[in-house]
Parts: sequence; C-alpha cells; structure tokens
Amino acid sequence: MRLVSVLLVCLFLAGCSFNSSKKEAVAQKEKAAAEFRTEEKKLDREIDAAKKEAEKKTEALKKELEEIPEIHIDTGNVTFEWAGEKGKAMSCRAQRFSGSRTDEIVTLEGFSADMNDKQASFAAHMIAPKAVLYMKTRKVAASGGVKVTSATNKAVLVAERVEWDSKAGKMYAENARLSTDMGTMTGRKMTLDTALETFEVSDR
Repeated sequence: MRLVSVLLVCLFLAGCSFNSSKKEAVAQKEKAAAEFRTEEKKLDREIDAAKKEAEKKTEALKKELEEIPEIHIDTGNVTFEWAGEKGKAMSCRAQRFSGSRTDEIVTLEGFSADMNDKQASFAAHMIAPKAVLYMKTRKVAASGGVKVTSATNKAVLVAERVEWDSKAGKMYAENARLSTDMGTMTGRKMTLDTALETFEVSDR
C-alpha cells in the first residue's frame, strides 16, 4: 500500500513538472512571437520612413531640375527659357554666352528677352549688350545700356542697369528714363513692374 502511495505521489509530481514545463514553453513561445511582431513593426516603420525620405529627395531633385532652364542652339544663338508658377516666365536669346546648363550663373552678350508677368502673359521686351542670369533666384541683371519696351502700353524704359526679379514681377533700374503717355520721368533709381504699368522714382 505504501509503495502504491509513493508511486502515485511520483506520478503526480511528474505531471505537475510536465505541466509547468509546458506552460513555460508556451510562455516563451508567446514572448518570442511578441518580440518578433515588435521587431516587424519597427522594421515596417523604418521602411516607411526610408520610402518617405526617398520620395522627398526625388521631389527635391525634380524641382531642382525644373528650375534649370532649357538651352537650345539655333544659328549661332543660344536660347534660354524659364518656367514660372503659371507658365513660361521668360524666353531670351543671346549672341554669345559663357556657362553651361548646370551653372547657377550664366553671362550673356547681345541679350534680348521676352518677359512675362506672374500670370504668364507677355509683358515686356528687353534688350541689352550684356546680361547675367541667376538660375536659382530667377533674376536677370542687364547692363551696358538697357532698353525695356512694354507690351501692354507705349512705355519705354532706358537705363544704365536693370535687375529683373521674375518671381516678384519687379524691375529695379539705375540711372533710368521712363517715357509714358504721361510724359518722361528720370531718376537714379526706379522700381517698376514687368509691364512698366506701375513705377516708383527715387533719387531724382
């Protein structure tokens, strides 16, 4: 009888030990599965972040490429075109130029340009012996005796130097004379819109 009792106790303890080991194995398995899911979610987040960063870089590169003007060679002349927010901002020609498509600054000689306003409408025509194009800021600095003729009225601007900010739609002229239907104004400095419809004279 005692032997039977001992055997029953041993079997009971063995069963308890087995159940405990089984529970521990299940717990370890669940823990491992939870850790795997956590790592998987972390990896998914890293992949999503990497995709978003790649998309941002791609968009930035596209924007940078869009800001680079087209250059065409035609019968010895070079043509630049700038795109604005709502269409073409400028189309210009030059007899000679120094620089390349990827340069931020290009120097031109024998310069002429059709300039559009911010609505992409033809606003004025500019001619100058020399001009510098600033690709990143979309500015033109013309010098050596600049003439700008409005496409919307009879106004004509003649100046020693003119800087045109295509994004702002403004021109800044030095030692300038502006002829309009109202008469002729002169000034050391003038600020005008692209079409020469509005202007401000300072340092007469």
